[in-house]
Amino acid sequence: MHTGDWVIFYSPKLEYDKPEKLQCFTAIGKIADENIYQTDMGGGFVPFRRNVTFLPVQDVSILPLIEDLTFIKDKTHWGAPFRFGTLQIPEEDFRLIASSMVEDQRLLE
Repeated sequence: MHTGDWVIFYSPKLEYDKPEKLQCFTAIGKIADENIYQTDMGGGFVPFRRNVTFLPVQDVSILPLIEDLTFIKDKTHWGAPFRFGTLQIPEEDFRLIASSMVEDQRLLE
């Protein structure tokens, strides 16, 4: 990821360590700079972070979008692409998801 790249966050669960499903896209942001740093989250978890400028959005369920998302090849096992962390998606998929999440489309320019 580089400055100016867009990121969309998918949240499979409502809370990380609980079973309740969310299955929504929950955030969109743009990488703000080239800084990469680590933050101690406790318990030995020290992830790498990037500065991101987030847009105001509404959560959007993935379920009605699955058939139209080209990066999901197997519509029966649609969650598979998310198992490996960060993935790059085609711009048309980004636009489809973002258009459902962001009220003011000018913010996506």
